[in-house]
Amino acid sequence: MFGNKENKENNKKGKKVKVRFLLSPSGAFLLSHSVGEEVELSESLALDLIESKYAEKVE
Repeated sequence: MFGNKENKENNKKGKKVKVRFLLSPSGAFLLSHSVGEEVELSESLALDLIESKYAEKVE
């Protein structure tokens, strides 16, 4: 519904980035993860979280 077909295809096979949450993303990003939790997310979402200081990249 939102976005274009190309973006949806890239997210399906796109690069994943592992992040650790520094703040709860429940309200701002509507994600059900907890502080300290490490998860793999799409690169675009991970970058948004990192830029807003809600998460840090895990090497």
